[in-house]
Amino acid sequence: MRPVVRGKNTKVFKDYRNARKNLIDQLGEYCSYCEMRLGSSLAVEHILPQALFSDEKTNWENFCLACINCNSTKKSPMERRWKDSWQNLHIISAKIAARSEFYWLDQDNTFRAFEYTKGGHIQVHPFLSLEEQKVAQATVEMVGLDKTPKPDMQMKDRRWINRKDAWETAERYRQNLRKCNDEELLKQMQDMIVSHAVDKGFFSV
Repeated sequence: MRPVVRGKNTKVFKDYRNARKNLIDQLGEYCSYCEMRLGSSLAVEHILPQALFSDEKTNWENFCLACINCNSTKKSPMERRWKDSWQNLHIISAKIAARSEFYWLDQDNTFRAFEYTKGGHIQVHPFLSLEEQKVAQATVEMVGLDKTPKPDMQMKDRRWINRKDAWETAERYRQNLRKCNDEELLKQMQDMIVSHAVDKGFFSV
């Protein structure tokens, strides 16, 4: 999960969906959680859920972009936290709690929190403190980044499969780079790697 900078925006969005173009301009056509590149199915995502924090519905500072899988998976853990504790707090305290009990791509160094391993798997970085590991694990589970797909003929959740493909491609590129001694060819290979990353996403891999 890469950190993102959405930048400032002075526009007032009466409908949060109208922020999609501005977000894509700032963040690219990638899910802010799993980093997969998408097109038409990329939605404006509310970091603090609009169903729980209605005053955040059209707040630019609460927007990012998400795929269908990350967006839908995130709903239940947030609702459980609200039911278990946040609903009993003042709204400001509830927002602070929501922003502190998980790592968020727009405020935390999420590169530091997670480790991507062979096969495209994601785990909590072992160098974190015990408290940080707890927050990181909650974040992984919140959007289901640790999920591997069950047998599904419709292939509804392709996040891990696509991330695995990205990992294997990156590994082949790395092996080829190590063997390359020609400067011009090396530059061409580096350009290919950048192009592939831009095309597929999964920058943390």
